[in-house]
Amino acid sequence: MSFHTLTELEKENRKLQKLASYDELTGVLNRRAMEKLISDTMFKGGALFVCDLDHFKAINDNYGHLAGDRCLKCAAELLEKAVRASDIVGRYGGDEFVVFAYGADTPEAAAAVLEKIEGCFAVSRESLQMPLSITAGWALTQEDDTFESLFARADSRLLERKRLKKTGRPAEALKPSPAGEQKAAPGAVQETESEAEDWGQDLDYICRDLVEVIKRHGAFCQNYDTLKQIYRYVERGMRRNEQKACILLLSLVDVNGRNMMPQGKSEKMAVLETIIPRNLRLGDVYTRYSSCQYLILLDDAHSPEAEIVAERINREFRRSCPDGELLFHYSYDLKPAVLRE
Repeated sequence: MSFHTLTELEKENRKLQKLASYDELTGVLNRRAMEKLISDTMFKGGALFVCDLDHFKAINDNYGHLAGDRCLKCAAELLEKAVRASDIVGRYGGDEFVVFAYGADTPEAAAAVLEKIEGCFAVSRESLQMPLSITAGWALTQEDDTFESLFARADSRLLERKRLKKTGRPAEALKPSPAGEQKAAPGAVQETESEAEDWGQDLDYICRDLVEVIKRHGAFCQNYDTLKQIYRYVERGMRRNEQKACILLLSLVDVNGRNMMPQGKSEKMAVLETIIPRNLRLGDVYTRYSSCQYLILLDDAHSPEAEIVAERINREFRRSCPDGELLFHYSYDLKPAVLRE
C-alpha cells in the first residue's frame, strides 16, 4: 500500500471520527461525545447549563416538524454564539442542549453566562417567523463531581425555573444557599404551601399560552390532524348558528392532468406554500395534504367564494411558474354535524 493511500485513509478515518462526535441535525457535539469531553475536563472548574426550548411541541404541532428542525438548528447556532469558542455546546437529546462554560465557577459568573444565552434568544426571536425561547438551569462544579451529579443539579434548577415561568413569576437565576450550592435530587422541586394552593395562577398561564401574537399576515397553517379537529368543531357549531365554511382542495398536476413526476414537484409545491397564505384570510386554515395537494378550510365562505380564492391562487401561481403545470380545484360546503343516536 502506497504512502499516498495511507494518508488518504488516515484523513478519511479522522473525518469519520469527527462525524461520529457531532449531532447530524444541529452540528454541535452529540450526547456521547459531549458527556465524555465534559467528564474529562470538568476538573478545571466551571458551570454546566442544561437548556430546554420552550413550547417545542407546540412549534412542531403548529408549524410542522421541518420548522421544528429549523428551530433546533437555530438554537444550536445561538448557543454557540452566546458562549466562547473554548466552551462546550452539545445536544443532549430532543430539544435539550448542554453548555459547559469553563472558569464560570461563581454564581455571579454563571448568572452572566445565563444572561448572554437568554439574551441571544430574545434578540433573535424578533427576526424569526415562529416563537423561539429557552429556559436554562445551571450548576457549578464541585469536588468529586461526576457528569451525572453535575447534570442532575443543573437539571433540577432547570425544572425550578420552568415552574417559575409557568406561575408567571420572574425566572431569575436562582442563587445557592449561604451554606453552598444545593444538591437537590433529580427532579426534586421545593414548593411552599402558598404556591401549591395558588391555583388561580394556572389560568393566567393558560391564557398567556393560548393567546396568539400574530406576526405576519395570511392563513393559519396546521397539520392535517389539527385541521380535521377544527373542521369537526366548525361542523358542531353549525348546529346552533348559521355559520358558513367551505373546504377547498388544490391539486398540482402536469399539462396532461396527471400526477407530476418527482422532479420539479417539490419546487413547485414550495412556491405554492408561499402563495397560499398570502391569498387567504387570518381566519382560514390550510395544510399540505399530500405531495401534490393543499387542503384549505375557508371560514365564512361557500363554494362561489372558494372559486374566487382558487382563481386568485391559480393566477399568481401561473405568473410564478409559467411551465405548464396546472392547479385543479374542488370545493365542498360544510354542513352541520349529524347527531346519530
